[in-house]
Amino acid sequence: MRNLLTILVALVCLWGTALMADGFALEFNGTNSYAWAPDSASLDLSTGMTIEAWVWSDTTVGAHVIASKWNDSTRQWSYIFKDHNSSDALRIELSQGGHSDLANLEGATSIATGEWVHVAATFDGSEVQLYYNGVLDSTQAVSGTINDSNSIFMVGAVNGWSGLESFNGLIDEVRVWNYARSEAEIQSTMNAGLSGSEGGLVAYYNFDEVLDQVARDLSGFGNDLTLGATAGVDANDPTWVLSTAPVSSAPAAPVPEPCTLALLGLGVIGLGLFNRNRRIPCVK
Repeated sequence: MRNLLTILVALVCLWGTALMADGFALEFNGTNSYAWAPDSASLDLSTGMTIEAWVWSDTTVGAHVIASKWNDSTRQWSYIFKDHNSSDALRIELSQGGHSDLANLEGATSIATGEWVHVAATFDGSEVQLYYNGVLDSTQAVSGTINDSNSIFMVGAVNGWSGLESFNGLIDEVRVWNYARSEAEIQSTMNAGLSGSEGGLVAYYNFDEVLDQVARDLSGFGNDLTLGATAGVDANDPTWVLSTAPVSSAPAAPVPEPCTLALLGLGVIGLGLFNRNRRIPCVK
């Protein structure tokens, strides 16, 4: 019996290792989960910006933030990228000192739920653009620079008037650039992992290193994300999950010991406990 158990454990772990090739994402609960990095000069994107990510939305009802450097209570505003408060389209808000006084642009396309979607927002000093699955979706003429606030940078939430506006679903492959990428540039890399050394890249999170409470910034600028409110496990933590985002050339992550152990639970997939292709929880 013991030998049989040993064989079963080995088989499940090998299966889990194969699944790791898809990499990981963070799952946000739509209520209070988020990840954050301290204020950094590299994230003050005053004259140019691109924020892009792969997202899987469970719902688009209400406001759900993808990334932000914005704090309503302290009036420290820079940028916020989200799905719209009152619609199911993308939205980018930019500040030049006041609340959304530089740009407040809504997309034209409804964000699909229950599937992976690539989203991006750009700013070049004279125009703001939203992209949906690599295609230009909406544009707004502007004039000015983005305010350099002292707010923290957040993924999956914002310090807003009405609370955290936490994303509801999965976020993967978050990339922040200090210039406005063109449609062709966005399309050329949206399905490919990055090296981290690309010019203009100031934050890059592929979430493929499962390090409990930290998501590493692979850009070299050191903008690592802390999961939740504290360095320890807390109620604001998003959850590490396996990702099926279509980023084919992203490097596979090594199997961390805690997740290897957790993969023993994958055997219940056949029983239908995880009946959605999009994710399998990795218990820390």
